[in-house]
Amino acid sequence: GFLTDLNVIQQPYTQGQIANSLTKINDQFQQGTLKPTFQDRWMLDLLAQEYKVRTKEESTEQKLIMQPGIWADQSIHYDAEDTKIYTGIRSQAGVGFAEKLCFYNGIRLDQALVDDPNYAGRKWNGLAAYTEQAYLRYSAPRFELTLGRDFLNWGSGRTGRLLFSDHAQPLDQLKINFNYKALSFTALAVDLDQWELSDSLVAEYRIKKANRFLTSHRLTINLFNTFYIGFTEALVYGGPHSSWELKYHNPLLYYHGELLNHGGYDGNGLLYLDFDCYPWRNWQFYGEILIDDFQLEKSEQVDLEPNQIGMIFGFRHAGIFGWQGSTIGLEYIRIANRTYNSWQEWEKFVHFNKTIGYELGNNFDRWNMIADWWLMNGLQLGLECDIIRKGEGSVLDPWDAPWENFTVAQGYHEAFPYGVIERSTIFTMKLKYHFARTAIIESQISYRNITNFFHIPGKDHQGWSGMIKLHWHWTTDCYY
Repeated sequence: GFLTDLNVIQQPYTQGQIANSLTKINDQFQQGTLKPTFQDRWMLDLLAQEYKVRTKEESTEQKLIMQPGIWADQSIHYDAEDTKIYTGIRSQAGVGFAEKLCFYNGIRLDQALVDDPNYAGRKWNGLAAYTEQAYLRYSAPRFELTLGRDFLNWGSGRTGRLLFSDHAQPLDQLKINFNYKALSFTALAVDLDQWELSDSLVAEYRIKKANRFLTSHRLTINLFNTFYIGFTEALVYGGPHSSWELKYHNPLLYYHGELLNHGGYDGNGLLYLDFDCYPWRNWQFYGEILIDDFQLEKSEQVDLEPNQIGMIFGFRHAGIFGWQGSTIGLEYIRIANRTYNSWQEWEKFVHFNKTIGYELGNNFDRWNMIADWWLMNGLQLGLECDIIRKGEGSVLDPWDAPWENFTVAQGYHEAFPYGVIERSTIFTMKLKYHFARTAIIESQISYRNITNFFHIPGKDHQGWSGMIKLHWHWTTDCYY
């Protein structure tokens, strides 16, 4: 990659970060220290147009910029049972001043949300919509503050991220980031959606919903733009009649120690490590480890609870057999049963019925293999193979504790994945054509073979599915 000064394990990037990185790359091109291929040059020029890379003479440091825009998608999805057509529209309204202060609002209107069983908002006349992004951001060379609703996507996984992923609905947050040379420190406070209590808890607490909050702090280190590593701690807390607690938003507090000193019942804490390494030209190795719960001793019955750990490990290699624009990759994902879940139902690591971390939730493992090739400027062919084993249940299911029926002497062990295992093998071919700066057409066709379909023993399912999507966007800059 060329944009090595970006923190690859902490996304999303701001438009300014990408534009500044592209400017540095262009300077290196001019000086002759970097020599891109023809395809690389085409892609970087496209990004430069998209992110409004300017020369020093065109600097907008003292200007007010208003940036309206719109993104539109039209897609057709086909499988053996049904064919559906979806229209999606995203609006953009951004205002920036002196490349330091930014106000942004984006609304998503999408027919696909109507068919999403986990969508928590209102649906009417075949449409659903919500404010996807709405924030104020202040940026300085070593400091950045974000207040409002925005995505979080930390980590290095290719098919998803274990802690914060863009699968979840954007989070209402206060995020503060400090940068100094190779170090970056982030403190995060999030107001999650309220949790609708089960009937028994409604009767106990005499209230229908529980308040929920999330806090996190993170340190990342960039070593020579070739090795990136992050250390993160996160905590979900709350409950009926609970309110925001200042102690949990102290960016220097060790959450796990605080929980232990109060009996370990005040929240659901998670530890997370991620890394991304580029040891040689055209090679990438990466990984993530998430610890939700880990038992060091076996002295009490509660210690029989199985460890709740998630992991991602993978690699990518570019320029296969000297073919410019080609990439292969392999990734393994494994998340143990009950990870992201909690015995206190309001402490589940979810937001608006979706896991904040990896999309498939827990109790599964997955092998994912890809091969991509840019056949020509703007035209990419992709092949993908997925092998997935998924156990029963989900993060949204009630907590269970079968080890409570065993003594320490007896011990407790459960198979992985747990329960009736649904086994899926999926082969996919993809084609993407970037035929204009503002337009892309994507298509894919897949064949899947599933045993124990929906965890029903002996029930199999095979079939083809396909998708074609046209994506178009338009933005403009207005200066004042």
